[in-house]
Amino acid sequence: MATLFEKVFNSISNRDEIEALQKIKAQLESASARADTAEKQVTELQGQLSEANQRAAQALAGSLGNEDRASSAEASNKTLSGLLDDLKAQLADMQQRNTLLQNISDTKSEQIAFLQGELDSAKYRDYTVQPGDSLSAIAQRALGDGSRWKDVFDANKEKIADPNLIHPGMVIRVPSH
Repeated sequence: MATLFEKVFNSISNRDEIEALQKIKAQLESASARADTAEKQVTELQGQLSEANQRAAQALAGSLGNEDRASSAEASNKTLSGLLDDLKAQLADMQQRNTLLQNISDTKSEQIAFLQGELDSAKYRDYTVQPGDSLSAIAQRALGDGSRWKDVFDANKEKIADPNLIHPGMVIRVPSH
């Protein structure tokens, strides 16, 4: 049975995990937005590269007097190719980070769900009804206060329709505190 300190610690850890998960989700959304922007830039640069290639081909096909234009178009082509390669590398890096953040987010969500289940199970313990038991007797024995029979009843509404009708052998949940 978890101590009060463990319950408080688990609750604090759970809040910290939720805050960490929220930060990770915000980073994930930001990385996705940056990846979308990079993809648009890649598409735009690919168009510009295609245009530069066309200009270079036209310049090369032209007369010898157009050698300067061809040289300029070729230099532009190399520059745009370099920029495109850089953006592709950035996009790949962002996609890797996006995948990593998604995996961290999934792991944190699983941990939070597990901790929430642990916290919920620490709130109650099972009790098997004995002959002659009543909810007030169970509350007195388990909680030290027979007037808390309603807490026991509330924890078992799905099993107990009438608080005066419990039967030996029934397994009910009793609050831990």
